[in-house]
Amino acid sequence: MTTHYVELRPARDAAVPHFPPLLRAAQQRVLAATEQPQCNTEAGYRAHEVRAQIESWMRFDFAFTTAREIIDCEAKFRAMLWTVETIRQWRTDGILELNGVRYPQAVLTAAHDLAHDLNAFLFHYETGSYPARQTLGLLHRSLAVVSKATEPVVWEASLDARWGRRVLRIGIACQHFNDVTPIHCISDMTWKTVEGTRRLVHPRLKRTVSGASVLEGNSPIRPRLLPGPRIRIRAFMWYLVGLVSPNPRIWFLSYGGRRLHLHRRSENQVAGLMKLAITPDERQAQTASERDTELMVSLDFTWSLTDLKERQRQILRNQRKAQGRLAWLWFPRRAEYSTDGS
Repeated sequence: MTTHYVELRPARDAAVPHFPPLLRAAQQRVLAATEQPQCNTEAGYRAHEVRAQIESWMRFDFAFTTAREIIDCEAKFRAMLWTVETIRQWRTDGILELNGVRYPQAVLTAAHDLAHDLNAFLFHYETGSYPARQTLGLLHRSLAVVSKATEPVVWEASLDARWGRRVLRIGIACQHFNDVTPIHCISDMTWKTVEGTRRLVHPRLKRTVSGASVLEGNSPIRPRLLPGPRIRIRAFMWYLVGLVSPNPRIWFLSYGGRRLHLHRRSENQVAGLMKLAITPDERQAQTASERDTELMVSLDFTWSLTDLKERQRQILRNQRKAQGRLAWLWFPRRAEYSTDGS
């Protein structure tokens, strides 16, 4: 396991220190867009709501971006959508200029290759070949940073098909391992970006005061009811789980727990919603006259995440209606897929 991960070091060195913190830039761009005058009252109200969400989120840098957290917060969805649009434009133009810094396409290619290679490494983790506690005990901080750095690349590449999503899941498992391990939960998980600043990947649960660990007062992951006993019980329970080292696909017996379980259930929906938002449709054509046609979709407040979810549900309903109400019982083979040529 360690030998395999060491082989990925050239790919990590080529991508992680040089890749821009796109999510932080996305937060700033979405926040700036909310301050612009809107074309109608509904869009203005939506912009005000997104501004409140993103200001609250920015207190934790760009942490807390599981698929379920993205789908439950329009500000996070728009920020992640902005990174996807930016990466597509980066690939088209061959260079990205962000905050006065120019990033060549080689950086994007290196991040894409790293996500691909790490995804292959994580196949052995998710199938139980690499024991969970040993893998995360040695590598959880490094894996968490790589997961956060390549997160926009994975989402952009997986809109059309599942690609590299083990990289997203291992980041959640690493964050959970940091929370339930007493020796690690006293420090933040951070990523030193190309800007030379430390970006928060996941906040700490406790802090050290005069050599003793105390609960972090403003930590969003701290239990409210009986926090001390619950944290100690949880740490002991997950220590026992780590000793057993079951297959990480069993969510209640694998690092990541319920948060990872909810992320898995929402992965495809988030990818589908992003694709719907980016793909032109009749609604976008109708509202093009009301907004700047050069405006990125993520910064356009004439639509909402609720609208996208409803459109997604309508597409699914139409598909099921076309297949028939009894498709779950008997689904006849269509003529165009017949093997006899008829």
